[in-house]
Amino acid sequence: MFLYDSLNLELPADTIICSDDELSLLALANGGDSVGYSFEWSPSLGLSNPIIDNPTFFYDTTVSFDVTLKDECGSPAVTEELTIIVNE
Repeated sequence: MFLYDSLNLELPADTIICSDDELSLLALANGGDSVGYSFEWSPSLGLSNPIIDNPTFFYDTTVSFDVTLKDECGSPAVTEELTIIVNE
């Protein structure tokens, strides 16, 4: 039996943008089985794709996201929070 390291999720720091700006986001994953990571950004408001590690954010209101990381090995999922503050 092989034991994997716990999943680890790193998100960018909370960020402030203007209402007309686009922001590329990136969630970094490690641990678990190191393959087959799945991401879920919730809510999906303003995201180009809520199930990838690097969506683009474009929205007119501040949003706090919960980002959940899972792997194919069944390691316990981890969730981190990120807030994008939109100055109107």
